[in-house]
Amino acid sequence: MLTRQELLDHIASGNKNLSEMDLSGLDLINLNLSGLDLSAVDFTNTNLSWANLSNSDLSYSGFANTSLRYANLTGVNLRRASFIETNLTSTNLTNANLSGVTLKSAILKNTNFTGADLSDVSLSYQDLTGIDFTGASLKGANLRNTKLKGAILLNTSLAGADFTDANLKGVNLSGVDFSKFNEINTDFTYANLKDVNLTNANLEGADLKYANLSGANLICANLKGANFTGASLKNANLGYFSDFKDATLKNANLDNASIQIVYINGAGSRDLMKVKFLSFLNSSGEMCSQLRF
Repeated sequence: MLTRQELLDHIASGNKNLSEMDLSGLDLINLNLSGLDLSAVDFTNTNLSWANLSNSDLSYSGFANTSLRYANLTGVNLRRASFIETNLTSTNLTNANLSGVTLKSAILKNTNFTGADLSDVSLSYQDLTGIDFTGASLKGANLRNTKLKGAILLNTSLAGADFTDANLKGVNLSGVDFSKFNEINTDFTYANLKDVNLTNANLEGADLKYANLSGANLICANLKGANFTGASLKNANLGYFSDFKDATLKNANLDNASIQIVYINGAGSRDLMKVKFLSFLNSSGEMCSQLRF
């Protein structure tokens, strides 16, 4: 295991290769470690607060119980790194590669993930309130039971992410592609889902009270038991085989929403009284065609 001074001497000599070294337990606060090969390094219990690690290779490194508060990790390669109980408060991870990392019990308060690659990362049960994911990739990410209230997800790639039981209350998701998503029991109350793509999405039991779904594409979506109370579905495309069984549509705005072949059995017929049916069979599970609200 190197001492802090030995580490500084190593860097000063011009050697940028620190791969597989043991740097555990060191005080490296405010140190410049940018542009180095730090792959597979052991940073357990190390203090890296305010350190500059930008553009370094930190893939497969371990950060258990490490402090990275206010550290600069922009452009860093962190593929398959481990952040168990790591403090990432106000850490800058802009454009970092975090694909496949472990973030178990990590502290993510005010962490900046702008443009970061978080593909296949598990963030389940994390408090991500107010986190900035602008332009980031969360493809295949596990976001079950996460708190995302106030999070910024503009231009974020979310293909295949799992939002089961997640809290997205009031989040701006305008234009996001949620096709083929799993959002069972997800809280979307007051969320902005304008023009989102929810094709083949599973929204069973989702809470969409007062959400803005105007212009949304819900073709073939599973909407069983979803709550659309007070939601705006103006100009939404409820398309083919959308399933509204036992959904609540009380006071929902359905102006100019369109449906072709839909299941509405138990969808609250009183809530549908203002619907203008151009043609349909019945609400017992048979197909409806060319409906227009």
